[in-house]
Amino acid sequence: MDKNLFDKKFDELKEFLEVELNVESDYFKETQQKFYEFNPEMSEDMNFYLSLYELNKKYSQSIAYNTAMLLLQDDEQNH
Repeated sequence: MDKNLFDKKFDELKEFLEVELNVESDYFKETQQKFYEFNPEMSEDMNFYLSLYELNKKYSQSIAYNTAMLLLQDDEQNH
């Protein structure tokens, strides 16, 4: 895979994740709800920042996983 194709695929992935994993996303709202259920006395700020941390972790894991899969697919096609 050449660099231009990789960059294109990577940019597409980032755009997708920025829509699916943001503070308005279902994932973020569900994470907040889980934290509220776990600890109803948790402050809104603490809940927000913990949920944001989980969102960032999910985003990073998704980037790493999908990049690795893209490289593995390319490697399989070339062998």
